[in-house]
Amino acid sequence: MRRRQNGFSMIEMLVVITIILVLVTGSISILGIFMRGQGLKQAGRIVGTQFMHARQKASSEKCIYFLQLDTARHVMRLYRDVDPDGPAGPKTFDRTLLTTGPDADLQDGDEHPLPNHIEFACSQAWASGIAGKSLTSKAPFDVAGSTFWIGFYPDGSCVLPTTEVGWDPDALKTADLMLIQEGQSGRVYIDINPASGKVRKQAFRVD
Repeated sequence: MRRRQNGFSMIEMLVVITIILVLVTGSISILGIFMRGQGLKQAGRIVGTQFMHARQKASSEKCIYFLQLDTARHVMRLYRDVDPDGPAGPKTFDRTLLTTGPDADLQDGDEHPLPNHIEFACSQAWASGIAGKSLTSKAPFDVAGSTFWIGFYPDGSCVLPTTEVGWDPDALKTADLMLIQEGQSGRVYIDINPASGKVRKQAFRVD
């Protein structure tokens, strides 16, 4: 009686290797779908958290706070109005963020980093092209300047860089604030309520 030799044949080895390659390839594809837009979604969560933080600080301390978004350095900064009377006299508030000069507002805390290559747009209609005020200097935006700010007031309200627009991320692709990331086809749309200074809703869409 002949004894069976131990080990695998070449054909069996090739079959096992082929199965492993198919499983690995499928896993990578699924992981890519899952990870798509994670940087943008994370940025949306950071923005929402900082909105809430700035609103609470302004309300509790009875002063104006400014949330500055810097797309050049991919950070957000919070400033406190330390000169509430402002140039207009007593019982008035500064309406503009000042980062230099004798009436400069004070940066409150450290910078809050955002995922790399995140850019912002405000009150833009993507379906009809990039027009009007743009808030970053990188493509596809062509207006100089890479920072802008949002003001939060003691009564809970906030002031956006431009007027509030309709929430329609699906058809018109409009929102009060939009986040894009270089190399990504998706966008995060953020709807803001200026009367309460709150983020009402967010949506991630892939074109």
